[in-house]
Amino acid sequence: MAERLEQFEKLNIDRVIYEKNKTEAIIESLEDGIVLIDPGGIVTHINEIAALILGVERGDALGSPFDDLNSSHPHYLRVRAALSEGADHDRIEVDLHVRGRDHIYLLKPMPLRQGEQQSFGTILILQDITYLRDKDRARANLVATLSHELRTPLTSLALSAELLAKSKSRLDPGQQELVAGIDEDVRRMRTLADDLLNLARGDPRAIRVQMVTLDIAELAEAVAKRFMIQAQQKQVEMIAQTKTRALQVRGDPVKLGWVVSNLLGNALRYTPPGGRIEIAAGRSGDYVQLKVADTGPGIPAEIRDRIFERFAQWSVDGLETGSAGLGLAIVKDIVEAHGGRIFVTSSEHGSEFTVELPAEV
Repeated sequence: MAERLEQFEKLNIDRVIYEKNKTEAIIESLEDGIVLIDPGGIVTHINEIAALILGVERGDALGSPFDDLNSSHPHYLRVRAALSEGADHDRIEVDLHVRGRDHIYLLKPMPLRQGEQQSFGTILILQDITYLRDKDRARANLVATLSHELRTPLTSLALSAELLAKSKSRLDPGQQELVAGIDEDVRRMRTLADDLLNLARGDPRAIRVQMVTLDIAELAEAVAKRFMIQAQQKQVEMIAQTKTRALQVRGDPVKLGWVVSNLLGNALRYTPPGGRIEIAAGRSGDYVQLKVADTGPGIPAEIRDRIFERFAQWSVDGLETGSAGLGLAIVKDIVEAHGGRIFVTSSEHGSEFTVELPAEV
């Protein structure tokens, strides 16, 4: 029995050592910096990446209090200060120059617990988010460049529309309506371009919306009229079922008008000649609904779940794709800024986009 107990104890010790080595191997293989701190604040493990980021020696850090490591390296001092100052914040980011270039690290101190038992300490994760921030900057620069470059042609279009409007006597009623539509669209596009430019510059006012009482049915009908001629030229039937009134919401007429324009523009782009586009407005509980349905080929299943992500594009049967894959992402941002939501249903017989906005009480 003594021999069996000794074998059993040795087996348990070997198992513990194996699990310990496996855990350390997992921690060392991670691309993020990992520091394990016990309940007393003592560093019990630090992987090679974390030591490199903090600029400390692993041997010196082990067994020492994390808040009082024997190091004056600026990286360690900045991380320690950031953790102390950002104790009440969910996201703590620091810029550090590591391995020859600037990096951005997200600091995530996470308590180690098992159920409701006492804490086993803290695991500090130093996650490299440089790639994500680089992509954000690149996208912001792209939006800023596009918005800036749009100003010159929009100014020219506005001037041309103004000159045409001054010669109304030479235009028939249909032409006058076209000129009025061009002028309104140019003003809308200039406002949107200014908003995008301010947003790219980091101006928080750009994401604000002007809240006024408006009727969704009237707004949808006015926008749909501007697409009627394009639909006729493409031999696509466009029907606006917006007879219902008293569909008031609080919102920004310019930005919500752009939502409708984008949805109709996409529907017209993907609906083949002989097809049909319907725009309808109605009430559903506490929400006002706006639906844009088409008889196009539908949205492929592989893109459907991320259709509202930035730079998401798709091509069906050789049809033209959108310009930059930003339209539906901006639509989603505008709708959510109004407290609403947008979703899509699609099949091989067509797609239907639904916008829901809180109805004004």
